Order: sequence, then structure tokens, then C-alpha cells
Amino acid sequence: ATASVDDPLVVPITDANISDVERGEAPVLLEFYAPWCSHCRQLAPVYAELAQVLATAKPEVMVAKIDGTTSELALKRYGIRGFPTIMLLHKGRVWGYEGRRTVEGLQRFVEAPTNLVGAVPSDWRPWDEAAHALQSAWDNVQCVFSVKPAAAGLLYGAGVVTGCVLVVVLSVCLPYPKAPRRPGAQKQD
Repeated sequence: ATASVDDPLVVPITDANISDVERGEAPVLLEFYAPWCSHCRQLAPVYAELAQVLATAKPEVMVAKIDGTTSELALKRYGIRGFPTIMLLHKGRVWGYEGRRTVEGLQRFVEAPTNLVGAVPSDWRPWDEAAHALQSAWDNVQCVFSVKPAAAGLLYGAGVVTGCVLVVVLSVCLPYPKAPRRPGAQKQD
């Protein structure tokens, strides 16, 4: 039987219900996709067929997908940087799939997962987004300095020059406060 692209056996997940899926006892094969992604569109019939195969071979496995264009929190929580990304979530652990996107390859991955990438992220808190942004910025800074070590000196020098210019400009533009006169002191000419 040929699977349709919108197979009812592939469960749609969103930011609103992903924590329920993460806490479940069943293993979850989760595809992060984007509707505009050509690789995702190519994978869709394979993924739908896989859902049908697993419904018979391993019915305890939930085959799910999450639209990365509408579920930004899930993307950030899992550090998704490209589409499609396929992960297996089970018992608090996460495995990332790096093999060929075939029914057979994906089925082997579900039956014997490899490439453990970590734990299911804990509940998302508002400051996690700020920490994620800072970590991303720091990673970018480290990348620049590892590729161009002279950039560190250049940025440091630019910072010193900018600081000096600001001190001079502020000292010229802002009035210098006069010292208050002491009571009873006489005015000098």
C-alpha cells in the first residue's frame, strides 16, 4: 500500500503539545520540517510510508512531525539549525538521525538508535531564550576569533579608541559642576 503525504499515522506536534509528547512513555520519532523545504517535501512520502510500516512492526512508536515555521520554541529547545531534522525521543533521551532518508534506514534507526545527542530539554523558561541568544552570540564571537585571531586585537583596539573618544566628547559637551560654596565663605573677586 502506498502512503499518502498527509498520512493520519503521522501525528502533528506543536509548541503547545510537545511537552506532553516528551513526557510520554512511548518512543517518538519526530521530524522537524518546514513547508517550503524541498528536502522535507521529498521526505514526506517516505516518512508517511515509515509510519505505516512502524504501525505494524513497532506499534508503540509514535511517528510525529513538527512545523518549524510555527513552532519556534521547540526549534530553540532542541537547537534545530536545518530542515528536515529527525530525532528519536525516548525515556528522557534524544537521538539524532544522520543516515539516508529511506524507510529502511529510518526503521533501523528506530529499532537500534545511535548518535545520542542528549536529554529531552527541561520545561522552557523565559530566561532560557536569553541564555540561548547569549550562547549563540558567544559561539559566533569564538568562531570569528578562531578564524581571524587578529580580529580580537582589532576589536579590543576599537573598543579602547571608542571609549577614549566618548570620554573626550562627554567632558566637552557636559558642563563641569561647580563646587558648592561653604556657608559663611566670602566671595572672592
